[in-house]
Amino acid sequence: LMLYSISTTPSDFQYFIWDFGIAIVPFFTIGYASPPKYLHPRRPLRHLWAFLPLFSFFTFLAWQTIVLLIGWFYCHAQPWFEPYVFEPGKHPPNPSYEETTLFNLMSIGSIVAAFVFAPSPPYSRSSFSN
Repeated sequence: LMLYSISTTPSDFQYFIWDFGIAIVPFFTIGYASPPKYLHPRRPLRHLWAFLPLFSFFTFLAWQTIVLLIGWFYCHAQPWFEPYVFEPGKHPPNPSYEETTLFNLMSIGSIVAAFVFAPSPPYSRSSFSN
């Protein structure tokens, strides 16, 4: 109940900081993975514009779009769902179930992307070694 009092409702900037903080942590931890104890005979791809990285990236975007659409329609199908109604000057604002659903799914998607697209063996050690 205290979470929804006037002085404790997060602002847009606080939501931005939370989203940024959640999304950036995996990138820092994965970026510090040291190389493996042996070198792999095959070199990594020369650039990111090759077919395989682009195909992987766009496939991930397609899957994330599908998951967000499923989350959107699943949220609308719930019996407790109420459409968002903007009322100027009201604080705290009316709840937006769509925004909460999409925010949580996008945060999960950012963390998954950090682990999926992280270089891993044989070019670097696992990110769990950090």
